[in-house]
Amino acid sequence: ARCAACSGANFGADLRAEHHIQRLGTTHMEPVLRVTSASATPGTVRRGHGLHVQISTDLRRQAAPLSALRITLVGPALAGQRAAIRVLAPTLLPFRLTHVRGAHTLSARSSTTTDLDFTLGAKQLSHAALFSLVDTAVEAGDPVFLIELLCECDGTGTMPLAQ
Repeated sequence: ARCAACSGANFGADLRAEHHIQRLGTTHMEPVLRVTSASATPGTVRRGHGLHVQISTDLRRQAAPLSALRITLVGPALAGQRAAIRVLAPTLLPFRLTHVRGAHTLSARSSTTTDLDFTLGAKQLSHAALFSLVDTAVEAGDPVFLIELLCECDGTGTMPLAQ
């Protein structure tokens, strides 16, 4: 895809452009849900593992059924990480989300807003590994990046759910 705001630059090759990170994400579309607050805390599904994420919203812009929730990173989120992580991450992202509280509301044809609640890496991402990733990013200059939730919209394709 090409970005008019970048004077025709290849969007995929320029994810670091600040306007992509702060306004457009991966799809150049406004997210379906307007986020009012978001928080992340160490997960509790399995002791010592995971990242529990809570997202509150107050506006749903699309009344169509939404499904296939995924999460991805936009921008230099992996700055300073080991080469293996930087090479492997793009093949794993966007990562499919399961066990999302609030997903049932999204699957209905309505304009009802919903809050989302899920745990990333509940079984395999230890808190020590998670904190190490964060520490490495901070040491690499604490890069600005965007966490984007994606969804499928009633068979019409991928849309940003929340940023």
